[in-house]
Amino acid sequence: MKKLLFTAAIAVIGFTQVSAQDFSYGVKAGLNIATLSGDDIENNDPKLGLHIGATGEYMVTEKFAIQADLLYSMQGLKQSGFEEINFNGETSRLDLESDVKLNYINLPIMFKYYITKGFNVELGPQVGFLVSAKADVELKSTSSITGTETIKIDQDIKDQTKSVDFALAFGLGYKFDSGLNLGARFAASLGNAFEDTSNSGSGDTEFDATGSDARNGVISFSVGYMF
Repeated sequence: MKKLLFTAAIAVIGFTQVSAQDFSYGVKAGLNIATLSGDDIENNDPKLGLHIGATGEYMVTEKFAIQADLLYSMQGLKQSGFEEINFNGETSRLDLESDVKLNYINLPIMFKYYITKGFNVELGPQVGFLVSAKADVELKSTSSITGTETIKIDQDIKDQTKSVDFALAFGLGYKFDSGLNLGARFAASLGNAFEDTSNSGSGDTEFDATGSDARNGVISFSVGYMF
């Protein structure tokens, strides 16, 4: 019995040491360059945001690893544009600026391959859970008759936005022996960010994004440290 317990203890200690060598965890943060793309999106500009969270990596082999992140991610869309309308010889100009703020908790599961020591490429699925969704819109009308009129909308659109966002991500990175690591990643949603039904004509919604063909796309640059 003592020999059996001793053998089991040695096996547990050995497994713990191997796991500690193969698994590492840490923190990461960085810059997001986000947008929404689709048939219903025009005049979109990149929206800058941040991401921050935790990361863990398990080395399956010397070359192959699996990495999971848990990140708070600021995404969305910025738009700007104008239109000129001529009516009875008078020209009016409409200027529109909108800032759609979609914030998620993202969980990417990345399959990594180390091409050389430190340098790696990655590919994997990502699921995002919506935390908040807001739209800030400013519409300015300018004409020689009425002058300038401005309408501002600051609205919560979480009920118009899908609570879960599925995406596919790929990227590359470099991990230093010190634990410092750098990464660049692109994540593209596989479905619309907004609900499929439209609220148009309901009269109770100032900003209506439902029914839009709009998919999240995010380029992220991160700096992290593995313990």
